[in-house]
Amino acid sequence: MRQLFLLSSLLLLLLGCSGETEVVSNHPNGMIAAKGYLNSDGLKNGVWTTWSSSGQKLVEAGYKNGVREGLATEWYEGGQKFKEVTFKNGKKELETRWNRNGEKNYEWSGRVVKGNEISRSRI
Repeated sequence: MRQLFLLSSLLLLLLGCSGETEVVSNHPNGMIAAKGYLNSDGLKNGVWTTWSSSGQKLVEAGYKNGVREGLATEWYEGGQKFKEVTFKNGKKELETRWNRNGEKNYEWSGRVVKGNEISRSRI
């Protein structure tokens, strides 16, 4: 994560802040660690993806002006889906998790009204 921040800062300094800037960070072995875009304010925008040093996709998440938006998916190192979370304006709306055998073992669906959760369910 530190490498991503340093690379992001360097790209902003070199390319200026006009339009969107693609950011790519690599693991020490040369494999891509993270890839995404920064908007003209230097905030994450669009889809950001991270990979393990072996090339396995670990996380894919959407951002809008630095705030989580839309679907975020995480995978176990072996490629099995671990978690899906849906965000709207940076707030979690839905979450589903699976164990390493691919069995759904957690679901959360809720919204917050005056700080209180309305609905939550666990499998």
